[in-house]
Amino acid sequence: MPRRKLLFLISEDWFFALHFLPLAKAIAARGYEVSVATQVNAHADAITSSGVALYPIRLGRAGLNPISALAELSDLKRLYARLRPDVVHQIALKPIVLGTRAAASAGIPGIVNMIAGLGYVFADDTARARLIRAGIAPLLKRAFAHPGSRIMVQHRDDAAELNRLHLAAKDAIDIVPGVGIQPHEFDIPPPPAGPPLVVLPARLLRHKGVLVFAEAARRLKDAGVAARFAIAGAPDPGNPASLTEDDLARIAADGAVKLMGWRDDMRAVLADAAIICLPTYYREGLPKSLLEAAAANRAIVTTDMPGSRDVVLNGEGGWLVRPRDAVSLAAALREAITDPALRARKAQAACDHARTHYGIDAIAERTTEIYEAAIAHRPRLTHSGERLNPPLGEGSGT
Repeated sequence: MPRRKLLFLISEDWFFALHFLPLAKAIAARGYEVSVATQVNAHADAITSSGVALYPIRLGRAGLNPISALAELSDLKRLYARLRPDVVHQIALKPIVLGTRAAASAGIPGIVNMIAGLGYVFADDTARARLIRAGIAPLLKRAFAHPGSRIMVQHRDDAAELNRLHLAAKDAIDIVPGVGIQPHEFDIPPPPAGPPLVVLPARLLRHKGVLVFAEAARRLKDAGVAARFAIAGAPDPGNPASLTEDDLARIAADGAVKLMGWRDDMRAVLADAAIICLPTYYREGLPKSLLEAAAANRAIVTTDMPGSRDVVLNGEGGWLVRPRDAVSLAAALREAITDPALRARKAQAACDHARTHYGIDAIAERTTEIYEAAIAHRPRLTHSGERLNPPLGEGSGT
């Protein structure tokens, strides 16, 4: 039997390499021929050396300018018609809108449209975000309604939000919790002795709570709390919420937080850290940085937001604070820093959960089930009659 052909469609090569490449390799190990269409910047070698075929495209993230969108759609139609994959896995809003039209035009049997967090467009209330939201919502609704498509989200909050916005019915959505982690990669020793290191690992976006973190760190430093604070990440100029160089200069000048820059070696970052902090008010999926922190048995302080609260079991596996609230964040960080026994108990709870439910093999198995159902245009039920929707560990038998 010929191998199934899978094509990922995603805007940026770095995002695919960082978040989806391990999943792509796990799916390839299940007999799929895997490729990705994306804008290529600096991660081509990482992708192709993993056995994933790479097709460079132009697919800007910012908005849906009619002229550029028509050109991008035309390119995608040609690519899809040439490659003829059995299934396309399209990630984020613009790839979903354009990719579904291209897949329908090319007669692709299986279309999987993935929302890996609703992001800036649905998190922000600026005039620009509202304008983009108003323009893209009917296009998303049309894409989701295509008879050959499946919708994939990473947690129940996003499923409920798509339903609330009348973009998709709840029973039309598959929930797959994240893109998977390799637990053994995070078998690292306990943090080193001395004042705990608190790290925020993220793209440097306002919505990730970077400025809130910097203010909380300054408060704790001023109060004499013995800890070190660092940010591992870089700005994302393609995102309207990105921090500027002036923002970074002000953080550096304050002296409370060390700027580590972009780090590819998260295992090394986690080895030095005692606490991972993500004070996001972004519409996240399941944040990979938190999943990796949990798997590494590191304490987590994050916000009570969709996705983040799932990783820390609604506070049992970490601290949840109010979004955009430096005072609340500082109080939670103080407790995490000064109570090592509580820190260890919460970290262990999150670790046990992450290693049980978010392993790459289970996620790849669930994802390929959805691919096969999409290719066959089967109803969203398994052969035994159980829905694919529950997260792992909730009625899924895993």
